[in-house]
Amino acid sequence: MRQIVGNLVGQRRPGAPAKAVLEASQLRLVGLRAGSTILEIAGASPDAGLLEFDIPTDLTEITFDMLMDGLGALVSASDEEPAELPVGFDDRLMGDFDVWLRSMRRYESVALESHVGGRVKQAASNPEAARARLKGVSPQPVMPFVSPSQQALEGKLYALNLNTGSFHVEDDAGHKIRTVLSPESRNSASLLVSRRVRAIGKPDLDEAGRIRSFQVDVIGPAPDLEGLSEQKSFFDVHELEIKPPPGDSGSIKEWAIGGLSDGEADDFMSALAEA
Repeated sequence: MRQIVGNLVGQRRPGAPAKAVLEASQLRLVGLRAGSTILEIAGASPDAGLLEFDIPTDLTEITFDMLMDGLGALVSASDEEPAELPVGFDDRLMGDFDVWLRSMRRYESVALESHVGGRVKQAASNPEAARARLKGVSPQPVMPFVSPSQQALEGKLYALNLNTGSFHVEDDAGHKIRTVLSPESRNSASLLVSRRVRAIGKPDLDEAGRIRSFQVDVIGPAPDLEGLSEQKSFFDVHELEIKPPPGDSGSIKEWAIGGLSDGEADDFMSALAEA
């Protein structure tokens, strides 16, 4: 859940997750059912003020939908029709999904049932069978939320029809996504052809969470760190120069404390470490 939320709000990064990601991905055990091991869990209501932008009020529900649609895609896949995961399942999230399925391999079957916004979804699969199908699946584009109702899409703008406002963006995974612009934005977008762009808008998804098109509200060059492409290293090389204390023209050897035994030297270093 935490990894899915991180993708949804663009907060996948090394180290500890943001507080809002932790809150939005928390699950609470609310009950046990008789029979097999059946756990009833509930999601949290994240605090939108913990990020630099407002997150969707239904972020936890969206997260549950992604998890259910992801497992459902693997369940319904076949040799003739390989699985196609929902938007948001990139390479990293697919790896996380595989780790979760592997942790369930001791069970013959794992079943999920979600009740989200009045909708009920169910999916059940043998974990090892699901992992085998996952290996043949292609990663999907990630479109993180930048406001409660808008998401961001980044990639190369390579085709544009000024008459219809329809163009295509190719993301880093090679997906060619049909995107539609308003008449006011079409001329300015034409200047960005063959460049990496960032489009803000809303995707049109099918019932399985797969993208059909992307309706653009704002488009511009993708953010870039100034001069990053020309940077060859993080630091300039400098010669290390140790200067003597003020008013002392002697050599560094004269700073040494002489006459110490090995034991006294060890005691001195221990005292420094504890200071």
